[in-house]
Amino acid sequence: SRAVRIFKTYGANAIQVMTDNAYRLARDIRGIGFKTADAIAQRLGIEKDAIIRVRAGISYALSEATGDG
Repeated sequence: SRAVRIFKTYGANAIQVMTDNAYRLARDIRGIGFKTADAIAQRLGIEKDAIIRVRAGISYALSEATGDG
């Protein structure tokens, strides 16, 4: 069902979106959170210390702290 939601959201661009920034999944698709997007990103080769991951993690932490997540 996750793959269906991803395809419905991004269509033919789904693979490109995930390759460019897998963390968009957490922002754009209901039911996919940071932890799931992070697991996908790591499977796609995003390093644990990549700046894109740091930014997404900070955004996630702030949204959790403020109750927006």
